[in-house]
Amino acid sequence: MMQRTISCPFCLQASQVYWAPCSVWQCTGCQLVFRHGVQTVGNLDDYYREGWHNDRDNSKIVGGTDSKLASTYTKRLLKQLRCPDLRHQTILDFGAGQGAMMGALAESGAVVYGVDPYSSTFLQDQGLAVVVSLDQLPYGLRFDGIVTIQVVEHLHEPWEVLRTLREKLADSGWIYISTINVRSLNARLKRAQWREVQNPGHLFFFSKTSLETILAGTGYARFHEISNAITYPSHSLPRQILSR
Repeated sequence: MMQRTISCPFCLQASQVYWAPCSVWQCTGCQLVFRHGVQTVGNLDDYYREGWHNDRDNSKIVGGTDSKLASTYTKRLLKQLRCPDLRHQTILDFGAGQGAMMGALAESGAVVYGVDPYSSTFLQDQGLAVVVSLDQLPYGLRFDGIVTIQVVEHLHEPWEVLRTLREKLADSGWIYISTINVRSLNARLKRAQWREVQNPGHLFFFSKTSLETILAGTGYARFHEISNAITYPSHSLPRQILSR
């Protein structure tokens, strides 16, 4: 029998069952939704490594940000920054995947570094400045901006990583986060059958409220949710309209 309450891994307040069939819980305090008692660091590491080496086309494992989607993300970012390009900016792509986002940022004029424990060798062979972990970045390097696309939901302690990323930012720096939305229409309708909760690598499911709470608790000062819907190039027209 599933226990009725557990402590939230972030704020330690009581949490209750959210989607019982997949052992997903929600904190009664910060509203964080999270998977409990299923995955370990070791078996997820094996899952990602196997996915990278044997199933690189599987976007659920190694990231589905292709060049068109990366270009869309970058255009949305420029609109929020109110600047025509990213020249004179040094940017970190945390969770670089197959390198599409790094390419789009570089095309906009940025000096781009990447971090990815699984694709680093692949990207280094392409001449990109990518390292395995944050502690391998050049000492003292600070970034004007950080992008992390569909990554935070995979981390075992995303608040600790976000705190470290904050320390890597210049005083006027920004972070651009894209993640799955637990308050989306799909999540509300499909619940435990939602595609995103079927992915074993997804450990946390954020809402605007819970993500802002964690960001505030890890040193970030101001937040803005991008309201314009991103059009995914692979989606049919009816699906794009429904997504909006």
